[in-house]
Order: sequence, then structure tokens, then C-alpha cells
Amino acid sequence: MADDDRCAFTRVLAMGSAGEDVTCLQAHLKRRKVYRGRASGWYGPKTEASVQAYQRASDLVPDGVFGSACVDAYRTWMRQAHQEGDVEAGSDAESDREGCAHELRGLRVALDVGHGAHPLGFEVGSRGVRGTEEFQLNTVMSEEIARGLREKGARVQVHRYDEEQPERPWLPERGQKASGHHVFVSCHHNAHDGKTQGTETLVDVDGTEEDVQLAHHVQRHVVQRLWSECNDAACVAEKDRGVKWQNLGVLGTVPMDVEAACLVEPYFMDDETVDGYERIGTHMTRWAARGVVDGIRKYWTEKKRPMYRVRVEYENEDQMKRVQEVAPDAWCVRTQGREEDGCENDEIHAGAYADAKTAQVQMERLVLQGHRVDVRSTAEDP
Repeated sequence: MADDDRCAFTRVLAMGSAGEDVTCLQAHLKRRKVYRGRASGWYGPKTEASVQAYQRASDLVPDGVFGSACVDAYRTWMRQAHQEGDVEAGSDAESDREGCAHELRGLRVALDVGHGAHPLGFEVGSRGVRGTEEFQLNTVMSEEIARGLREKGARVQVHRYDEEQPERPWLPERGQKASGHHVFVSCHHNAHDGKTQGTETLVDVDGTEEDVQLAHHVQRHVVQRLWSECNDAACVAEKDRGVKWQNLGVLGTVPMDVEAACLVEPYFMDDETVDGYERIGTHMTRWAARGVVDGIRKYWTEKKRPMYRVRVEYENEDQMKRVQEVAPDAWCVRTQGREEDGCENDEIHAGAYADAKTAQVQMERLVLQGHRVDVRSTAEDP
């Protein structure tokens, strides 16, 4: 590969562009110290501002469009970097590829394409405002997750039930098909009122610590992939709807030999603003899939790291509600001495664990509210 062809810029990139060339551009902008954030593959406001800074540094018109003049400047800089022996600067496309082709070797993953055929018929799931079917997007996401995991050495089995297939399992039967795998993920998309937007990851009400670990990793990385163009932390927090506990048929019957299972809903497909993403080839769903791959990878490589839960004392229902607002993962204990596994009820917050950083943030917020708090790691649990 020639030095000036590491990023194959074959088109003009501007606001709304998406793809591997945008990912490569963002990686290069990071090397030039004009872009902060993840190389998401989406050309949004943050990328446009970085390109303008790049153009000013290169004595070009700062219009925020990465065109032929910018490509020439990029190639000139790459040649100079190579001549000066700056190997790190001359390998932007490669540097952003996390891990190697064998880092997930030995990992077995089962993916469930949400909705589809069942004994009573066929279900497409939710619909976008332009008629896009959820089953279609779930298929795209599952295939993209499978591709990303296989590139890293994992063995992946995708369970998809088309209308023509003779096999039409009920939801509990779908979960049972995860047997023999380390990780099980059911792929879905959300829908509500056409205005709500954000990412949710779900675990079963009887989910294990491993389930919660996986869900937290998937949630965090999908949020990073989808909403990295948010301009501030408040925007990201609004889109991060968190890990939730629900009674889910597809997860409730996952066999005991499966280490971790969750259901991911990366965004609300009935939001009108999603149409623009769908017109460019369901890129939003593909970005979400990359986030799921990142989350599974993080879980698998760090799954022995202990998790924590914040233990809070409260005296009345008002205090309980305030605890839930700032620390949804808290494990609440009444001062009267009766322990409860959840701030609201056992079905939603039972056994909720978070990573050390999240637990620390929640503990600090609760201390500021005047609560008595301590933190328990999984290593301390019976």
C-alpha cells in the first residue's frame, strides 16, 4: 500500500457523510491534534469543526468540507511523515482498528435477530415513520456484529427466523438456542412516541452479575459510537438511557452454560430525525453494531475485573426516590433493618452492579445528599 493511499479518499466528505473513509479521516484528524473523540464513521458537527481547524492549519478555506484540496494536503503530510520516520503518524487507518485478528479467539457468541417468524405468524416489530421494519434493521445489526466479531477471531452463530423458514420458535425457545456459547445478545430497535431518543440495554430480572457486566459494557460503547457527535456531556447523558431490568422471554430461558446475556436497543427508530440516517444505508444501525462488538470485546477481555454496587440507607419513600434518580444501580437498605434488593422493587433493580468508576460517581452524589453509603465489590458477596 502506498503511503499516500492509507486513507482512500475517493469522494468529497461533508456534513452527513458516513463510512470507513470518514473513520479514517477522523483518525487522521486525531493525529493532527484537531479532533477529540471516537472515530465513529459519522461526519457530524464535531468533525466539521475539526476539518475547519485542519484547513486553517493548512492555509485552506475553512469551509468544513473535506475535498480535493484537503486530500492533497493530507497526502503531502503523509509523505513528509514517512520520510521523517514518523511511522505512527503514517498509519492512521491501521491505528484505529482495535485489537488484532485473534484477540477473541475461543469466544463463542450467539446472536438473536429480534422478531420474525413464530408459531402464530410473522412479526416485523416496530416501524419507522417511513415504514422501515424493525426486523430488517435487526438483521443488519446482527450481521454487522457477526462480521466484526469474526474479524477478531470469535465464533458466531446468528439465529434469524424468516417468514419462509419452517422453524418458528417461541421466545423462550430462542433463548435456549444460546446453549454452548459464552455470550448471547438479542438485537432489537426501540420505538415509543416519535420524539424519544437514546440507547437502552436490557437484562433479565433474574440476570446474573455477568449479565450486568456485559450490558454495561455494551451500553457504554454503543452510546459512544452513536452519540459521539453530541456537543457536551449533558447531550450524551440524555441519550444514555442506561441498563434496565425487565422480565424478558428471550432472556429468561438462557441456559446456565451461557456466561452472559443481554438485549440491546440502540436507538428509537420512530424518531423523525432517524430518517436522514436510514437514507444513507442504515449507517446508524451499523455504528450501533460496532459499539456492540466493542462492548463484547471489553467484557471478554476484562470479565474477571470485579464489579461494585453502592449500598445506601434511607428512611422514607421520598428519600428512596431521590436515591433512584442519582444512582439507579444502588442497592437500597432501609434503616429499619429490612433489606431490599431494589430502590423501587425487586424486579427492576435486584443485584444491580456497576463498574468502579460508575460506583464512585454514584457514591459521591449520594454523600452530597446526606445519605450513609458504602460500596461492596462482587468479591465480597457470598
